[in-house]
Amino acid sequence: MKKFIVFLMIIGTVQLYSKSAPELQVKKIAVFIPGVVAGSPIYEDLDAGVREAAKALSIEIKTIEGGFNTADWPNMIKDIAATGLYDLIISSNPSIPEIMNEVSKDFPNQKFLCLDGKLEGNKNIYTAEYKQFDQAYMAGYMAGLVTLSNMDGANRDKKVGMIVAQHYPVLDDVLIPGFKKGLNDVDPEISVDLRVVGNWWDATKASELTDLMISEGADVFLSISGGATQGVISKCQDLGKYLIHFDSNGYDKAPGTIVGSTIIKQKELTYKLVTDFINGKLPFGKADTFSAKDGYIDFIESDDLYQKYVPEDIKTKMSVVIKNIKK
Repeated sequence: MKKFIVFLMIIGTVQLYSKSAPELQVKKIAVFIPGVVAGSPIYEDLDAGVREAAKALSIEIKTIEGGFNTADWPNMIKDIAATGLYDLIISSNPSIPEIMNEVSKDFPNQKFLCLDGKLEGNKNIYTAEYKQFDQAYMAGYMAGLVTLSNMDGANRDKKVGMIVAQHYPVLDDVLIPGFKKGLNDVDPEISVDLRVVGNWWDATKASELTDLMISEGADVFLSISGGATQGVISKCQDLGKYLIHFDSNGYDKAPGTIVGSTIIKQKELTYKLVTDFINGKLPFGKADTFSAKDGYIDFIESDDLYQKYVPEDIKTKMSVVIKNIKK
């Protein structure tokens, strides 16, 4: 009888260990990039965050680049799920959750994680979106301060430029309104010259648009156009104008030209969420929103190049705005 009790205790111990260490069951994670990794800070950080979280446990990571043809993405994600090889498929893009939702109908055991998107109620999908209105607002406020300043490249026209790759819901409903709100809170008379590249890679066209906009009075720019942003940066450098960088620390890409950087801490949040998944703590079926208050959206003030090239009065005003957003 005593031997039987000991045997049951051993089995119970094994079961308890299994429940407390679900990470040992995770073998492979697929990272789907809706575009390409290189040149896109948000996708570079996504990939890096997954790899850093998985490294300690020797979990295999495969990164699949989906390219820029959005029509290909649903079948590509479906093909990844169809392999049955991956414990988790992770991606980042506002349009991806709906694709994951459709794919999950055919593959009900597949788990999905999407950052920078929102979908609630599917027991196999967890999404984490950012409150990007905060990010765009800080960019707009900084742009407004610069265009009204006495900085060498600023002019008397109350006009800023915004160059985007293409229209999409988050841009139209969140980013543009947030940027305009920031400008308006500096001075309601500041106008926005908005131009569309038409894709995420044509730096030549972005440069041409920037040149035209500068000739029409814009002296500071926000570019949300992926790899095409390089054309905006180059033209601003050539003509002595300014740029607010978006999604990552861009000061060292063009010192003195890039005078502000708003960031999404995609790598840090990706690391947290993948670690939660590995530990069996990711709340599938839920959609969470992360903001400046949570520490995942910010404006970089500490960089030496920001401190060097931006006038003290602008830095002081920006510090107040940033602190208020984080309250």
